[in-house]
Amino acid sequence: MILLAQEQIRGGPNEFLTDPLLTVAAFMLVAVCVLAILFSRLISYNLRRRAWKIRRIEAQLESGMTPDEIREANARRRHRLRRRKASPEPAAEEEEEDTAEAEREPASDYSM
Repeated sequence: MILLAQEQIRGGPNEFLTDPLLTVAAFMLVAVCVLAILFSRLISYNLRRRAWKIRRIEAQLESGMTPDEIREANARRRHRLRRRKASPEPAAEEEEEDTAEAEREPASDYSM
């Protein structure tokens, strides 16, 4: 019974600090889990993006576009996207306050 208590005292979080092999294994397990999550998100993102592209091309084919027209439309779309990414964001236009409303006094509830 005393041996079991001593094993429990020796174990726990302190065991990770004293045993270097166990520490490395624990960190590797955490790293592998994080990488698995990241790769699964990347794979699902690529699958969704590919499915969206296929649906878009199918819609273009159903509308009667030829493959050459589809390639040309896709090239125009990519060109617009590149140009949009390369150009700086336009400055936000400041809205001017309506001075007529600002100068008017609010109506009183106690009119005689």
